[in-house]
Amino acid sequence: MIIDNLTTLLKLIDFEEGDYYKFEAIIRSKDGLNPLCTNPNSTSIKYWLISNWNELDKLYPVMQEFCNITGARLYMTLDRKNITKTFINTSKNLFDTLTEMMYGSKFSIHKLNKIIASETSKKDNSAKNCRTWMIDIDIDDEYIKRLTEEYLEDLHICTLKTPNGYHVISDKKFGADRFIDLYTTFLSNHKDNLSEDYINTIIQNVSLKENALGLVYYKN
Repeated sequence: MIIDNLTTLLKLIDFEEGDYYKFEAIIRSKDGLNPLCTNPNSTSIKYWLISNWNELDKLYPVMQEFCNITGARLYMTLDRKNITKTFINTSKNLFDTLTEMMYGSKFSIHKLNKIIASETSKKDNSAKNCRTWMIDIDIDDEYIKRLTEEYLEDLHICTLKTPNGYHVISDKKFGADRFIDLYTTFLSNHKDNLSEDYINTIIQNVSLKENALGLVYYKN
């Protein structure tokens, strides 16, 4: 199975001066035994900060090959990040770490890398006017996907295929209360025609996420 969502993501990606997207290779434990996966659920093993189309064109084949070799999935931050915000918040984080060192805490290259990796993903470092919701449908159900897309109407940006379902992306103007209404209305309108197991499957496998990572590429 090969999933390549980059063409679909062109509906979302919009490079602007001073901003960037983070692309991240992550190994998921659900994809099978992998010695590089050192955490129970997932392990991030590499990331790229991309600020323009030329960089993306040049590095995308490199990222694909890296994931092919390691068995990782390639994700990207759906919210574009701002370089200035990232520098400011990283410097604050580093200052706090230096303060801890004064009281005996040891500094290491691992801690430095952890700080940078964290700051380049944080919601606080997202650029203005480009924030999104991701509706994570963790079941391969075409009907639920289509229902979700139709409910979003013009706020729907794009839909990404995943190994187990879909990532439906919308503008942040779509409120969280409408997400709740979407599925409660759906269930109330169809509960007499749906099995209890199917209703429970929907409830357990559909979630709303902000500042999310969307799947870009995966090959198994």
